Amino acid sequence: MAYTIKEESRSEMLSPAGVQTTRVFQVSPWAARGEAYADLLGGVRFIGGRLVRIPPLSDPAYLPARVSEIRTEPVEEDTLNGDVYGNNYNPLLRHAPYRGPARLTVTYKTPDGSASDPLGPNDPQTIDNAAGSGSSEVQEIELATLGWDFSAQNLTLPNKYFQWAGGTDGGKLLQNQNVAATITIPRFEISLERKFVIRKPVVAICALLGKVNQESVRIGFDTYPAETVRFDSAQVRQAITNLGIKFFNITYKFTVMPVYDTIETGAKAFVGWNRLFNPRTAQWTKVHVVGDGAPIHRFDTTVSQTLAGRVVSGYGLLFHPAAV
Repeated sequence: MAYTIKEESRSEMLSPAGVQTTRVFQVSPWAARGEAYADLLGGVRFIGGRLVRIPPLSDPAYLPARVSEIRTEPVEEDTLNGDVYGNNYNPLLRHAPYRGPARLTVTYKTPDGSASDPLGPNDPQTIDNAAGSGSSEVQEIELATLGWDFSAQNLTLPNKYFQWAGGTDGGKLLQNQNVAATITIPRFEISLERKFVIRKPVVAICALLGKVNQESVRIGFDTYPAETVRFDSAQVRQAITNLGIKFFNITYKFTVMPVYDTIETGAKAFVGWNRLFNPRTAQWTKVHVVGDGAPIHRFDTTVSQTLAGRVVSGYGLLFHPAAV
């Protein structure tokens, strides 16, 4: 429904923390106020068969300030006669529109930079840079929210390969001692939340669980060497916009093996998930399945789909808008 809008007043509040402006508009007719809401607040729309992200509208005088809230009230409080709906009109079930226009009090704010701020740096700026399309795997990764959880794991080793160093017990193996030899392995988990997804790629998720990257892979601003990233889990949550559009938020979890040590060739390298520490040689060595010589963890590139005439394989399927 078409509407007309005019500005009644404006106020500005500035501080070292940012800018907040309040603008009061009249929107006619009352029944078209929903269209004005959509133009001011932005959101997610279906355009060309895909979800398009539109950021909240900027204040023309202070472009970093975007719409954060709207308060609405009628200019004339008398409503149309309910009799126009017939004798069965029930004000509890059906609303009679106001005669006059709607008065919208619109607040614009600059982002405060916090993770909980809906106008924070991870939302409008990245949305604008991606032109709202999210049409490629790279753009989908750039639009996602990233988190890192660093930890360590103790690996217990066979005692027969370790002995006491020096002292009266020097040279004795730990094999018959009531102690355990361990090494500490650092690792960290990446949580990546992909937002406003039109479909959940169930087939790709199931096929890629437990797979490691065969080639170097970029997640966010970081590039990880081959075989160091393992896809561990996915959490899918369905949500709905204020315009009634359903979408999914998907959180992927990857675990990174960042150990850089001596491998079976004697060189220093990132050991990856397909090597285990060999206490006999004090090196990280690749381990294969006896039957077919396959590595411990299969590679992500063994999973592929043909999407829009192009073959997409590996972790790219987790971020492709058309993946199933």
